[in-house]
Amino acid sequence: MQLIHNGNGMEQRMTMEIRSKLWIEVDGQPVFGRGRRFLLESIDKHGSITQAAKEVNISYRKAWGYIKAMEKRLGFALVDCQAGGKDGGGASLTEEAKQFLKKYRMLEQGIHELVDDRFRKIFGGADNNVSELSCSRSGGMTVPVSAAIGMALAHDITEIRKDEFKGRAFRKGHIVRPDDVEHLQRLGKENLFVLSIQEDEMHEDEAAALIADALKGKGVSVSGEPKEGKLNLVASRRGLLKINTEALRRFNRLGEVMCASLHGNTVVLEGQVVAATRAIPLVVKKAIIEKAVQAVHGWPRVVEVIPMRQPKAGIVITGNEVYHGRIADAFGPIMSRKISELGGSIVGIHYAPDDEKIIEEKLRDLLAQGADLLITTGGMSVDPDDVTRFAIRQLGAKDITYGSAVLPGAMFLIAYLDDPSAARSVPIIGIPACGMYHKTTIFDIIVPRVLAGELIVRDDLAALGHGGLCLHCAECRYPVCPFGK
Repeated sequence: MQLIHNGNGMEQRMTMEIRSKLWIEVDGQPVFGRGRRFLLESIDKHGSITQAAKEVNISYRKAWGYIKAMEKRLGFALVDCQAGGKDGGGASLTEEAKQFLKKYRMLEQGIHELVDDRFRKIFGGADNNVSELSCSRSGGMTVPVSAAIGMALAHDITEIRKDEFKGRAFRKGHIVRPDDVEHLQRLGKENLFVLSIQEDEMHEDEAAALIADALKGKGVSVSGEPKEGKLNLVASRRGLLKINTEALRRFNRLGEVMCASLHGNTVVLEGQVVAATRAIPLVVKKAIIEKAVQAVHGWPRVVEVIPMRQPKAGIVITGNEVYHGRIADAFGPIMSRKISELGGSIVGIHYAPDDEKIIEEKLRDLLAQGADLLITTGGMSVDPDDVTRFAIRQLGAKDITYGSAVLPGAMFLIAYLDDPSAARSVPIIGIPACGMYHKTTIFDIIVPRVLAGELIVRDDLAALGHGGLCLHCAECRYPVCPFGK
């Protein structure tokens, strides 16, 4: 930002802004950038290359050409296509594409932050952390009603008609029109406290509506009307809350707008408030709101609620001590209750000794009974009698991940089994003995994500280390606690 003289002895503010562009090349040829990111995000959003091409304003042929060129240069598939038919076919991103997109967004955000910080330090001063554009604020003033035309009311105006009506006649932020003058005078208003909103500005409530709409994604709706520039975002269905933390941070860095949310991966109910947003000043520059909307452009949106399927769970409780009746089963009731709380049902509970062949047989029996989620309990340690994970491998499971950065739950196991009779891979969850002794364990953190369709891999379990230590409170209040956050 610079101050220059305009020749009339008056100072004029000039705003400088930095722009940066990032793309990835392979062998000197561009392969991925912002435009290709928008294309893949749109395919993920719509499940269709045709719809994605329309959204990014290119032809289907060009979109398909971009996809094939990227796949060739990157060396892996980006899009899975299903042929047409009664459902019309569709397209979805491969797991490799989703991981690539995630890494690119992280890189893009890091580069932009680095460039912005360097620009502010060199051109705007090291202590200037708010752009000059957002620092211009309009104040309120008192003017005669007849002079308030075209200005915004700084507060609500109430109307009272005896035995008929008492309520708001004019909403805060309402732009006074010529035909409002007589009405206001009937209400006894000779003067009004107003905001002078310039062409490049907007009222906080109008701004709040725009940014709330930009923040919300699938399974989220805006609750009510803006009040003092604030709006709540609520879950429009029961499911798993997902927060795009990169986009949220990008949005909040602007300073004149904010959004606060619950922790991601929280199970939420329909109608529950999951986030709130606000335009901070009474009057905000339109350019700031445009930046805010652009900061969260793309897919996924900042706040989404993903539906969780209702599982048909099969449980195998392992251990010679339970199988032979030496101790009572404690796992069965606990797992049954937890599955019920997630909206699922139990197709069967089988008991098996520490014999991997029998454990495998019990798992196959449950699959035959229609189980689409398999849970094994016990047998997860390094003790020679603990053979459950070997039985899971013999079953034909793939993507087996053993061990997590969570306590309780370090000896947790997750794997996936391709079942020809099922529409999707069947997840297999291995719960160590801690599941009997602790009310909340890694089961409560991971299983909702599995039911929301996530493929849990080693990186996901490793990331849980930050916040993965249970405090073992005298009264467990999970999820209202830091565990798993």
